[in-house]
Amino acid sequence: MTPDQNRTQPNILLIMTDQQRWDSLSCYGCKAIETPNLDRLAGEGMRFDRCYCSNPICTPSRASLMTGQPVPVHTVERLYDVLPPQTPLFPVYLREQGYQTALFGKLHVSAIRHELENRKPNDGFDVYEWCPEPSLLLDHPEQAYGRWLEREHPAFYRELLANGRQVQDVPRECHMTHWAAGRTIDYLRNRDKERPFFCKMSVFDPHNPYRDYPGEFREKVDAEKIPPAITDKVEISALPEAVRREHEHGYMLAGTTKGPAWGGKKGTTEPPERAPVESFYTDEAIRRDRVDYLASIALLDAEVGRVLDALDDEGLKENTLVVFCSDHGDMLGDHSLLAKGAYFYDPSVRVPLILRWPQRIRPETVSVAPVQLHDLTATLLHAAGVDPQWLRGNMPDSFDLLGAPGDPVREACICVYHGTGICDTGSYFDPPIYGAMIFDGRYKLNLYFPEGKPEQGFDGQLFDLYNDPGECDNLWGESAHESKREALRLRLLAWYREHPACAVAH
Repeated sequence: MTPDQNRTQPNILLIMTDQQRWDSLSCYGCKAIETPNLDRLAGEGMRFDRCYCSNPICTPSRASLMTGQPVPVHTVERLYDVLPPQTPLFPVYLREQGYQTALFGKLHVSAIRHELENRKPNDGFDVYEWCPEPSLLLDHPEQAYGRWLEREHPAFYRELLANGRQVQDVPRECHMTHWAAGRTIDYLRNRDKERPFFCKMSVFDPHNPYRDYPGEFREKVDAEKIPPAITDKVEISALPEAVRREHEHGYMLAGTTKGPAWGGKKGTTEPPERAPVESFYTDEAIRRDRVDYLASIALLDAEVGRVLDALDDEGLKENTLVVFCSDHGDMLGDHSLLAKGAYFYDPSVRVPLILRWPQRIRPETVSVAPVQLHDLTATLLHAAGVDPQWLRGNMPDSFDLLGAPGDPVREACICVYHGTGICDTGSYFDPPIYGAMIFDGRYKLNLYFPEGKPEQGFDGQLFDLYNDPGECDNLWGESAHESKREALRLRLLAWYREHPACAVAH
């Protein structure tokens, strides 16, 4: 037997996507594309059907995943916040357990510019090949994908450097996801075989601008099977104010010509002349985005297949815990909203989560229990040998998803939004939007409140996901559901009292 087969500690491979909604894989019921490789992963392992992120925006959500802490504890509440340097990421603890560690792709536990110029001292990665997204900071010496692209595909590098997110139909051999998969495969083949490994492959797909996938993958999408956007039973004017503001001023509505972070050419700084709001929500526009979104997931699945095959070729399958997840979802026109923002509908905050570990997980296992993305931290560290009592004392909000019967389980999922995201001007909403969600496995309460004052919640939504999975029928004002609304509100306020940093305004 090889050292990998003899070892009791599993190798750990974390494959993470960006902005992928839970229902975008065929193993989760998507009919418009086939994702055979991720379906294989789910069929050989465990699929979680009710996994929620801790925040619907990248930076806070990823900080939670990498620390095992909810937003108030790690304090990264907004897109451009910075994780305190003394806060360790969980690979630090894996290294203490003897693991070799590597990152290929996106980290984003702090503002991207800060993360670029100030690599986190406690990130725990031995190999650190960082890329926040394919077209951002491409010419910086620390942008690993950019350096690879400049060396291997110089003509395309120059095109991407000049045109940023406007570049479409990226050749597969030049694509960031192809690069990340290739670097992961190289790592699997050249690792120290005497030690367990943790490898994070973190890609930008299927994040907007959606059209940066290789053109041939458009043929993988059956557009006729794409469902129409979910429509509320009430007019936009009847939705909570925060949702109305996102509908009218969400960051996607800035257009496509403002600058490299918004899709325009490098050096362009003037704001675009924006089209009318409703033009972003036409059936044609939404369907086009959905086709492109799913095509990029078809590419992702193909690249994941390469990595899974490499695990097989290296004899690593049996003793490798493979995790597939995303940081948050994408509305794609549901409820007349785009991408992500200050709302807690399932397409935005519910994410895919798949675990495969043949030595511990029975094939074709499905969990419908409410879990959160940052539960992965305790799960991976416990699997690596970290003492569960230490985990409970240091990461009490992270639950071991593979724990023994009788171990503590999560009673509810909580997701917060504290002035987190940006609007169509590229800056934070002014006044800021504050809100939070609590989901108990059936009912979901979304509460909006003044800055730093959750006890003064004045507007919200209550959904019964058993009877209303599309979240179209708001029960907030119905007397028959007043007791449920109040019970969830009190549970949410109790959580805020246990995590007082949440209520501290910036």
